[in-house]
Amino acid sequence: MADVPKLFFVTPVFNEAPNMQRLFGACSEIQRELGARYDVQFILVDDGSRDGTAAEAEKAAGSLPLTVLRLDVN
Repeated sequence: MADVPKLFFVTPVFNEAPNMQRLFGACSEIQRELGARYDVQFILVDDGSRDGTAAEAEKAAGSLPLTVLRLDVN
């Protein structure tokens, strides 16, 4: 994908583990709709969650191009 423009979606989260399946369902739809025209990347910023949000995100993302950034404190 050398000549394909990059498109990044950055999403901040805090204690959102129960919502990760829903979030990545929407991300999958974005990937399907825009993936042919853009190199779509998803970045999740976990802002000090204590409920396992980052782990749930990595599990829910499946094969989506995801980077999780973890901050220790909110």
